[in-house]
Amino acid sequence: MRIKIHKDVIIYKEEGEIILINMMKNKFYTLDEFSSYIWTKFSEYSDVSKLIDFISGKYKIDKKTVKRDI
Repeated sequence: MRIKIHKDVIIYKEEGEIILINMMKNKFYTLDEFSSYIWTKFSEYSDVSKLIDFISGKYKIDKKTVKRDI
């Protein structure tokens, strides 16, 4: 599965965290430091399965757990 950011989502970075804002739906999501790290890896690993492989290998976590969490 490929990752694509919706055109209505604004991404704001501040002090190790990322805030995702959808102005059309008036919703926002705040990512903590580790989630923000994973988010930044989407640009390198646009395919979810490759991102799962990377996180699993780097942090020695089984792929099933990583997939569920992502």
